Amino acid sequence: MYFPAGQINSVPETEYRFCIISFMFSVWNKTLQEIRETTASASPFATSVAISIISAVNACALLEMTMMIAAEKLNEGNKGKTSDRRQEAGIVGSQVINIRAVSDTLAALADEDIRIFQTVLGSGSLKKNTRHNTALKEITILRSIRIPLQAAEEIMRVFPLINACAGKCPRNLLSDLPAAANLLEAAIKNLVLAIDANTKALQPSRRSNILESANRLLSYADSATQKISRETAVLYATVD
Repeated sequence: MYFPAGQINSVPETEYRFCIISFMFSVWNKTLQEIRETTASASPFATSVAISIISAVNACALLEMTMMIAAEKLNEGNKGKTSDRRQEAGIVGSQVINIRAVSDTLAALADEDIRIFQTVLGSGSLKKNTRHNTALKEITILRSIRIPLQAAEEIMRVFPLINACAGKCPRNLLSDLPAAANLLEAAIKNLVLAIDANTKALQPSRRSNILESANRLLSYADSATQKISRETAVLYATVD
């Protein structure tokens, strides 16, 4: 599990630090079968937000795989080659690092969303209409909005990386690039749906501002995915 640095009840943009004590509760320690079974339940383990983020993490893994194979092929062909080829392999390696950085942040957000969801499920006392519970509910609502919005913003960072990877990707793996883009766009669509649902309790003006930001991300994701599909198709037709 990952926790925001600083106050546990803070709602602003956060940085994450790993918590060894809570590692055993992380979704990333579960098998795919366990995630499926605990989600397909009347007492679910994860929400659509966490499931969408998990899908985005897997899309990053697919992209990372293509770049690791590309780097390996470049390194194999670099024996006795020029410094330009070695530099090219280094650039591919740095792209892998950038992709993993986004993937790690998304993994943290998936765990945080599950933690908040489980906290709400386990807190029947929130049904009591007290001042404390009203404030706690508002904090929970804001977190339930922040997590999918922050996840969508993180996912947006991957699309330029896909474009950068296209020229280095082996021909037989080019189809994985639009596949990753499609998964990322689908994740953003689902996250925006969650944001739309979770903002209904907010004041109309505040909700409108949040939805405007979310829909802007969604529009960009659609354009970026289409661009990646077009450019990949061109590369696939021209690369020997």
